[in-house]
Amino acid sequence: MAARWLLSLAPLLLACPLGAQPRPPTAQLKAEYLYQFAQFLQWPHPLPAAFTICMLGNTPFWRVLTAVLTGQRIASRRVTVRRLLHPSQAIGCQIVFVTAPVPHHLASALAQLDRDHALTVSDLPNFCQQGGAIQFMIQRHRLRFIVNLPATRAAGLKVSSSLLSVAAKVLSGNGS
Repeated sequence: MAARWLLSLAPLLLACPLGAQPRPPTAQLKAEYLYQFAQFLQWPHPLPAAFTICMLGNTPFWRVLTAVLTGQRIASRRVTVRRLLHPSQAIGCQIVFVTAPVPHHLASALAQLDRDHALTVSDLPNFCQQGGAIQFMIQRHRLRFIVNLPATRAAGLKVSSSLLSVAAKVLSGNGS
């Protein structure tokens, strides 16, 4: 299964530079990555009947996220998508994408999401350094991501080595 996802992810990571061939918009790629991340995580408890991916914030990305994920399944569970205006609404979310505008106290919001065992993902600068689990970034005109292992551990999540192997950077908590 891991090899299959890596093969499906390879065209996204190895695509030709911008302009050489049509590629999905970055927002669509981010939504697809959120779906794929779920395939390579292990939660500390059994998953509920529906796998819930939430967006914290109020941005146009909501429409893209809903369009890409509606009707999908993760671990034979139906994917539901919810929009949150406050971290306290994240109960039951397995993945939370944090958008701008962010909560005033991002660190306390991330700590709450860790207690709820949610994977936190964002494209905000320095998101991983502030305690987020996965941060999107553009590297050489490609969408890539950073994984913050201490943050995933704080949320009680185990990240597959297959996912770590395709990350642009893995923060291990020992200065890297």
